[in-house]
Amino acid sequence: MAVVRAEEQRAAERVTTAEQGLEAVKARQVETEVGLQKSLADTEAVLQKSLETLELEQNALKLEQNALESARKALESEQKARSEAD
Repeated sequence: MAVVRAEEQRAAERVTTAEQGLEAVKARQVETEVGLQKSLADTEAVLQKSLETLELEQNALKLEQNALESARKALESEQKARSEAD
């Protein structure tokens, strides 16, 4: 009878130890998930800022392209006017 009780006690201790381990794992999982959510939010913020910067750069390049196109047309007009004057 004592052997059975000792085995039951050891089994109960193993169950308790396993439950404690499981609770510790769950707590770490929650911490990990919180960390991952924060990391994801930070990454999204950085990507959004990068996208905004790229859009500004793209708009600046379009304006520069338009200015260069206007300058090219002005030079063509000037060349045409000079060739007609000659």
